[in-house]
Amino acid sequence: MEGNVWYGYTKGQWVKLIACYLIFFFFGAIESSQSVYYSVMKNELAIPYNVQGFLVSMTSWSFILGSPLVGYIMTLIDVKPIIIAGYVAYSCAYSALLGLKVLWCVFISLFVEGLGGVLLDNGINTLSTVLFTQHRGVMMNYLHFFYGAGCVLGPLYSSWFMNAMKMGYRGAFVGLLVFCAIGLLLTITCKLSLKTETPPKQEEAAVLIPEDKPTLTIWKSFITPMVWLLGINMGAVCAIESITMNWAPLYLQYLYHIDPKEGGAHFIALFYVFYTLARLVTGFVVDRVGDELSMILFNVLLIAWYLLCFFLGKRGVWLLTFTGFFISPFYPTALSVAMHVFGAEAKNTISVILCFSNVVSLVVQVVIGFVNEYISPEWGYPVLSIATSCVIILCMLLACFWLKKHPK
Repeated sequence: MEGNVWYGYTKGQWVKLIACYLIFFFFGAIESSQSVYYSVMKNELAIPYNVQGFLVSMTSWSFILGSPLVGYIMTLIDVKPIIIAGYVAYSCAYSALLGLKVLWCVFISLFVEGLGGVLLDNGINTLSTVLFTQHRGVMMNYLHFFYGAGCVLGPLYSSWFMNAMKMGYRGAFVGLLVFCAIGLLLTITCKLSLKTETPPKQEEAAVLIPEDKPTLTIWKSFITPMVWLLGINMGAVCAIESITMNWAPLYLQYLYHIDPKEGGAHFIALFYVFYTLARLVTGFVVDRVGDELSMILFNVLLIAWYLLCFFLGKRGVWLLTFTGFFISPFYPTALSVAMHVFGAEAKNTISVILCFSNVVSLVVQVVIGFVNEYISPEWGYPVLSIATSCVIILCMLLACFWLKKHPK
């Protein structure tokens, strides 16, 4: 049966693919829950907007400090212990947050929570660069389809737990510990390894790694200009999604008095419904149009949709959830761009790209906090959303120019 191939993958490879998809499903459910408990946490702990910006950015600090180290450790001990450690870190953070309400302790716990995200994000996305050998755009989007499906569930699930447990924002952590246990069990029982997979064929357009060039290590990635460019692009990608997840509920509460625990949770859930459904079809668009050009196309459509929704005001609130459809392909396609550029060496660039990306995302989170505090909460979400989309377009135009000027 191992030799039977469907859609370019053997039965054994499909088992690993499905395991990765389910692991990412629970990861998405955990991450999207932040949109609910961050907002409730701000209200219950009376956190100012500018401090909230630093609180939300703790995940970015985790990625900045942790991504290169995780990438290096992964080359020594393989990917499975990394994913296991991710769920353990989440479990430790949520256990601590159940009993801690002192602000500096909350900050530290959220940093540990962020390390869980670093370990899972780096682990699964690095594994995908060697696991997805055929139909890369489609398979990468399906991986993130499962992430999006988890994101649909996460806010509603956490909101239900908060209401049921009567513990305020801490009630969400009880439910998230259940997800951590399931994800941990799934990872332990599945064979996942970078070493057992056949590396993807070198792409004709993987222009930056000629045959006579030494292996691009994680540390050499730090001085590779194209890694910097793709890191900035990924930072804008991460920021535009986290702006919606972390700041849209507060924007809706300020302008339209929509409760983050109810209307805000439904807003984020509907955003992720469109986000998830898009990944069933956008992978085929990416395969057809190409990684860089499809990113430009989706961002142009996104900006036009943002302008329409913000112009409509309250009538456009629920139309804003459809931005999830346009944002959906950004992350997997940004990873595909790295695979396009670096070919088989992409696995050694992912952790560095994610490190750079979170420097950008951190800055955006802090800036939006200060805009909300010192100008108005009316402006942070819309202005930063459109600005980050423009950054993605610029990065992809530069990437197209670079690839054209550096043929293999």
